[in-house]
Amino acid sequence: MTFIRKKKINGKDYAYLVRNKWTDKGSRQKARYLGKIVHIEILDNIDFDAYVNKRHNCNMHEYVKDHSKAEVINELIMYELERRGFKIGEVKYKQKNLIGKFEEVIDSGLTNGIYWYKSRKLMKIKSQKEVVLEMNEGFLCRWAIDKLLRAKITGYDEREMGIKLAKVLLEAGLKVDREVFVELFGKFN
Repeated sequence: MTFIRKKKINGKDYAYLVRNKWTDKGSRQKARYLGKIVHIEILDNIDFDAYVNKRHNCNMHEYVKDHSKAEVINELIMYELERRGFKIGEVKYKQKNLIGKFEEVIDSGLTNGIYWYKSRKLMKIKSQKEVVLEMNEGFLCRWAIDKLLRAKITGYDEREMGIKLAKVLLEAGLKVDREVFVELFGKFN
């Protein structure tokens, strides 16, 4: 079993990926550092259907039907981040080149001026360190997004499969309306 654990160190929250493993001596845990946890409040309380209509000029049902599972999940992540003040824009940061010299790099992605999201990673612009966004009872980070994209939802009946999908979505911090959940559930079958 793998899960994300939150630890408070010197008054700051940090996320660790914890894996349970059985050995001859019993259960053992191995933890891997994921990043500092950040909390960003919701600034715009728009619903997903209105968001999709604004971005793609179609309703949510048409969007989910016409796009892949990965595209819908990516849109749900962008929706959650834009509700928290992220906008599409350019980010300038310094990065080491092949010979170890720092160069200024300009890239685009979703940003709020402090943090930057691109390619399943949420990073602090200044330090270029990955961070974990705690939201909606879960944690948005590369591990949770990858787990969601790779999820194979199987079970004896639709109820069990629905519970598994809801759990994976909540682990990634994605709160999904009932109508969106039903449409997305069809993509996992």
